[in-house]
Amino acid sequence: MVKHIVMWKVKEEHNNSDIKKAMKENLEALSKEIKEIKSLVFYTDLEEGSTHDVILVSEFESMEDLHSYAKNPKHVHVAETFIKPYVENRVCADFVS
Repeated sequence: MVKHIVMWKVKEEHNNSDIKKAMKENLEALSKEIKEIKSLVFYTDLEEGSTHDVILVSEFESMEDLHSYAKNPKHVHVAETFIKPYVENRVCADFVS
């Protein structure tokens, strides 16, 4: 299994529950639309002291499946519409478990 973990720092002017809810709903909806996703969970309630505001944890069978997901037009649309306009920083880690 390949784990794909992404953390974002939300821009201060957008750091509210409505933006985070839209991010969560749209990303989690992808798990029903993109067959390569084996699991996908989006976390918004992080503990004080966390350096980022939201986290995506997803799993794929292979790196090829992860790359297919990354290029999928539905994923690209969600990223361009509900993520990129509202964040100032992104960190990502992919690893085989």
